[in-house]
Amino acid sequence: MLSFSSCRPKAELGESDLFRFIREESHGLMKTKEQEGFRLAMVWNPNEFIARQQITKGTRREFDSLKEHFSKYLYFSLEMTKDGKDLETSFAADPGSFADKISFLSSEFSQNIHLITKRDTTCALECIYTRSYGIGLSQCLVVFEKPNTKWFEIEVKGYPLGFGKQVFEFNQTDITNAPRLKTKYL
Repeated sequence: MLSFSSCRPKAELGESDLFRFIREESHGLMKTKEQEGFRLAMVWNPNEFIARQQITKGTRREFDSLKEHFSKYLYFSLEMTKDGKDLETSFAADPGSFADKISFLSSEFSQNIHLITKRDTTCALECIYTRSYGIGLSQCLVVFEKPNTKWFEIEVKGYPLGFGKQVFEFNQTDITNAPRLKTKYL
């Protein structure tokens, strides 16, 4: 019976339903930390979301090819606020350090984000900071090589920003068992 149920196809959800599913913390795909007015959320992004951003029109085969290419990696969004505001608005209160903090987010932050397993610690392959310009929340797309372990931690060191070190624990099974994006390609 167990082997039969593991052969069932994964559930497929539309984009908005999958987004809501991922953001429900009980599913293990989003982790949050709060400290000294900072709120950080590490949110898993399915490789289907990444592939979909790269293709506007195309066939199912082209989409599947992109999805396969992106499947070698794990994608996360790191969402950050300070006192309920985006970081840029919060940092503007201290104009002397504003430029230094934005520079850190844009160029040095990726060196301070690591994926940790029992056997290895690796730096983020990419950390792309998206300026918020005072609207919404501050966000980074963080990319890692996919680990071959059941669990892993993502360590974020934000000392120059003011939130110290935060660790987000993830179980690879939650990611593997997550519903997939329902697509409508020819």
